[in-house]
Amino acid sequence: MQFRSVACASLVVTASALCVVGVGCQNPDAFLRDGGAMTTGTGGRFGTGTGGMAGMTQTTGKGGGAGGGTFTGQGGSTGRGGGGGSVADSGAGGGGGTPPMPCTTCQIGIEYTCRSMDTQTISFVVRVVNNGGTPVAFSNITIRYWFTADTITPVVNCDYASIHDQQGSCADVLSMPPAPALSTFHTVSPALPTADRYLEIVFDAGAGMLDGFHSNMNDQIQLRIHDENYKNMMQTNDYSFNCSMLNKEVESQLITAYIGGVLKFGTEPGGTSSAGDAGSTD
Repeated sequence: MQFRSVACASLVVTASALCVVGVGCQNPDAFLRDGGAMTTGTGGRFGTGTGGMAGMTQTTGKGGGAGGGTFTGQGGSTGRGGGGGSVADSGAGGGGGTPPMPCTTCQIGIEYTCRSMDTQTISFVVRVVNNGGTPVAFSNITIRYWFTADTITPVVNCDYASIHDQQGSCADVLSMPPAPALSTFHTVSPALPTADRYLEIVFDAGAGMLDGFHSNMNDQIQLRIHDENYKNMMQTNDYSFNCSMLNKEVESQLITAYIGGVLKFGTEPGGTSSAGDAGSTD
């Protein structure tokens, strides 16, 4: 007997056909023949991938997508398939990626511009430069801006971003839900006099490469940190704040940069100027 696909408005199971919204109606035997697989889950950026949809019959569905790598680490393996026979079951997500190896020959730097001494907003620009000949994947670079949260609940906005030679956008450093967060706030514990929080700027995997010996004045990331309700805040007690040259770019050792999680530029508020942390962070 030959079956033809027809449009279906709901999931219907009969003795002769099975219908799924957006898929059509088919002989259940067809799902047995193709393994019952419907979709493959998406990969996660830092952790496990989302599971794939289960098979519609007693056979196993496709597994979840591969988990995304941490920074430029390798993606995790594909997850196992979900158990068959139940629409509610799903495939397991792929495992998380492995972190990259630190780059011993990389020499990056941070140029900083203070845009405002405002009492409601921390407004600044950072520009990543490569002072060495080794190219570096942006997704392997993280930047920390250290500050005191005082009594605020901080949020971050990106006004403009040109990552490399006028390529890229704010989407390379700030993701939109439901995508996993990129740049995020972290707590310094124990709190330091000029830093109990830091904004960690993280680049998306699609941000590309920072070429060797690269410095372009047009590269810039314009960010603003403020309270979720725009409560007043104090910048003068923030470690990374330096408005002595308002709207003028300077190399700032008070903003730290890392490659593969290893400190490569700047001095942390606890005095660390090589690999290591200025205290534990969440």
